[in-house]
Amino acid sequence: MRAAAGLMALTLASALPHAVAQPGENMELGARVCGSERLLDETPDEFHQRIEDESYTPDWIWTAIDGMQGGPDRMAFTIRNISGERVLFANGLIDELANENLKAALARHAPVSEVWFNSPGGNSRIGVQMAHTLRSEGLITAVKAGHGCASACSTAFLGGIMRRVEPGAIYGVHMYSTQINGSGPAISQDIYNDIQWQGAMGATERIFFAQEMGVTRKWASIWSGTRPGCMTFMSQSELSASLVNNLID
Repeated sequence: MRAAAGLMALTLASALPHAVAQPGENMELGARVCGSERLLDETPDEFHQRIEDESYTPDWIWTAIDGMQGGPDRMAFTIRNISGERVLFANGLIDELANENLKAALARHAPVSEVWFNSPGGNSRIGVQMAHTLRSEGLITAVKAGHGCASACSTAFLGGIMRRVEPGAIYGVHMYSTQINGSGPAISQDIYNDIQWQGAMGATERIFFAQEMGVTRKWASIWSGTRPGCMTFMSQSELSASLVNNLID
């Protein structure tokens, strides 16, 4: 058994009907989206109701989902000069080499003041490593409007000493899954117990990590309350209350 990499394949934008975008749409809102497949514990009526509810997810969230899915299948790092500051843009899936490439990019382009993320996630373990790299450098992290940072990216993002998810950007969290190595339809009680134990240990480690990064218990509550296969895109009020957003303009 092993902890899953933490990447949720967000095929949601094409799988669900979209609400019609409204002028002046509120970009302070959040949403929880689970996609087009019926969840294991859903009744048919609950499933159909959820699909209807998710179809009214604000259109700007779908736009940001499309934006974060549009990157490369390995995280790429490019430097931008913004108002005299050097900003590193981290775009694409968090792969096995993402942390090493992050370190190399920071050294090559030093001094870097901020790292802007646009990523649907990837390798959860590497996301934690990236967070520690960012924290050791004392960097600011941001997600800009029209972009997104979800799953393993939401973990890496917390490494910023100061953090900002703009209105019109998405920050998505969900509890990681635990995958089973092996075959066959049945597992023994011992294997099941071991899976449960590994999941509990992993969750505890993640909550301790989040506390180390300076976010509140509200983050842990939303993270642990979002089942694998779903994604909670936190509202601006949730981002502020949890201290994911701690950079005030």
